[in-house]
Amino acid sequence: MKNVKIMACTLLLLMAAVLLPKPAFAGTKTVFKKKIVSQWSADNRSGKYTQTSNNNKLDWNGDGKNDSLAVTGHYDGYFLTGVTVKINGKKMLYLKEDGPVGFHCDYIQFGKDKTFLHIRTIGEEIEVYHDRLYLYQRKTKTLKYAGSLDAVDFDEPGFGIKVSYGMITVPVFTQFSETGAVSYTVKYKYRGGKFKLVSNIVNIKSRGDKAGDEYDQYFKKNQYFAKKTIKMYKKPGSKKVAFTLREGDMVTLKKIYIGKKGTYLGYKKGSKTGWIKGTWGTVIFYGVDNRLFG
Repeated sequence: MKNVKIMACTLLLLMAAVLLPKPAFAGTKTVFKKKIVSQWSADNRSGKYTQTSNNNKLDWNGDGKNDSLAVTGHYDGYFLTGVTVKINGKKMLYLKEDGPVGFHCDYIQFGKDKTFLHIRTIGEEIEVYHDRLYLYQRKTKTLKYAGSLDAVDFDEPGFGIKVSYGMITVPVFTQFSETGAVSYTVKYKYRGGKFKLVSNIVNIKSRGDKAGDEYDQYFKKNQYFAKKTIKMYKKPGSKKVAFTLREGDMVTLKKIYIGKKGTYLGYKKGSKTGWIKGTWGTVIFYGVDNRLFG
């Protein structure tokens, strides 16, 4: 009887292993090649400039053979006006631009059947204009829009994305008038045909840049002192006040919200968390003006 029970339990476990849904890319091989094409207006001040991938040993259509990728940047003087992408000589897409000065492309492959082109266009101050992904559809031999890494603000050296099993992790470096220079990390998961934010609320921290003032020690701890009366709200976009700061009151920066409501910053005071909109406006905390770049 005991043996029968053991066998029954074993059978149930095996059935569960077969029937339970598996992660879309679990156990599959991931290939990530950075900057297979990288181009800047300084290389070509006018007209158009075509560059072939510096790594053409890439299989886009799944036939086991190497395919060619050629990307053309179109320039109006110093600025990029558009990007044309061709695979094996066939035009895949044209992206209209207004303002960037360069771009780079990455190659991402999940398993054997999902291959993506990642295109990031970048401005003079290394700010990101567009950060888009396209899935190569093997049946139609076309590129289909697969989402945007829209939480990214700057293309800073050393802040490269990481890829694994249907997930893209993006470290972000940016600034707000309410924080000074800050950093946070967001994750995008491929689901429903597009890359989407795993969570629109994540941890954020001050970069702790030293300015040689009395606030150096506090920025390392994400601590901010109010320069004036500031109302903090209960939720991102809410009109209900969580608490009010007076001049000299201290709060700790904890969270950032990135979503349809905009970008909001979450500060903690005691047991309460309050939110304000992240802006490029008036400095409202002491020491922040010494920690803004650009």
